[in-house]
Amino acid sequence: MAPLFMELNVVVLGSGQAVPTASRNHAGFFLSVDGDGLLFDCGEGIQRQLRKSGVHPSKVSRIFLTHWHGDHILGLPGLIQTLSLNSYSRTLHIHGPRNTRRFLEDMLRVFVPHQRIDIEVHESSDGVVFSNDNYSVSCLSVKHGVPCLAYSFVLNDKRNILVDKLKKLKISPGPHLRTLKDGKDVVVDGKKLKFKELTFLKPGKRFSLVLDTAYDKSISKFVEGSDLLICESTYSADDAKTAEEYSHLTSVDAARIAKEAKVKKLVLTHFSQRYENREHVLLKQAKKVFKNSFLSEDLDVVRV
Repeated sequence: MAPLFMELNVVVLGSGQAVPTASRNHAGFFLSVDGDGLLFDCGEGIQRQLRKSGVHPSKVSRIFLTHWHGDHILGLPGLIQTLSLNSYSRTLHIHGPRNTRRFLEDMLRVFVPHQRIDIEVHESSDGVVFSNDNYSVSCLSVKHGVPCLAYSFVLNDKRNILVDKLKKLKISPGPHLRTLKDGKDVVVDGKKLKFKELTFLKPGKRFSLVLDTAYDKSISKFVEGSDLLICESTYSADDAKTAEEYSHLTSVDAARIAKEAKVKKLVLTHFSQRYENREHVLLKQAKKVFKNSFLSEDLDVVRV
């Protein structure tokens, strides 16, 4: 029998803030699902980070941008150039906040790619950004001084067939299997097949990403119940005034969101360079509010 839980892994491509450090790249997170490669933000150096993690850049099919500050988008020209050189044959979908289309057009004017690839831009503010039969991605507008989005990925529950039981009943494959997967009983060769006896439900998963925002209660509601929340922790609680000035979160703010939202796991990211080699201070502060908190490191693979 297949496992009851579907495994999803998020690759941390960059855990640094506006100024990268020797160990922390600009922002980027990669998730592979059902043959799609979802890239959340594309900071400078992301395509090399993809290579280091064992993911070829051409695996990226959709890019979800939180906002247009440089540390979140300056990897786009290089990635697009690489895709052109590798004869990327599908349409690259780029999702982002208001003005994404204009900003991308301006960016593409300043360099000449080897060959043109098909790019489709989608601008969003709140609600579902993309969905298919297997998963959906939603966004929420957050407060950062420029149009900025948080994202939440939801893998749908999936009903699977108990193959061994079907074999014992000598039931051959056919359209009746789709009926069972849809949660309905069906009659085959005079036998009533009950979906509750011949299928099992794989619970879905939810991964949320919150980068670059001031604290707001709407965020907790948006990410509520997430299996994994990756959240910016740019500043320590001791620098709360600076965080407020620049519309960022502290480690305590991130933990507060996780606690309010009753998420299962919090991973802190987007650390200011001022905390290099002492990020453990941020983690200690977060754990006092939300025990199941962790630090992200570049090239970490985080299970959802």
